Amino acid sequence: GHRASAESLANQFQIHYPGTTYDLLDIWTTDGVWPYRTLVDSYKHLSAHPRQWQFLYHLSNSRPWEVMTDVHSIFMCEKKIRQR
Repeated sequence: GHRASAESLANQFQIHYPGTTYDLLDIWTTDGVWPYRTLVDSYKHLSAHPRQWQFLYHLSNSRPWEVMTDVHSIFMCEKKIRQR
């Protein structure tokens, strides 16, 4: 998932720029409010329950849902994340 991609990018930086260090930060788990702070656990759960994954995917795969979650995450999380 996203963590594996981030670690892969970090490894490439270390190859191309020896001595490079990095800190991997999951802002949603540390600074998010519900439901964002539960994304990792939810992903693990849904991966083991494909029908629930399918239901949630079809429920949330729309422009109105995207706009709603964007507005909600900005309103509820942006200030705390920017203060980091």
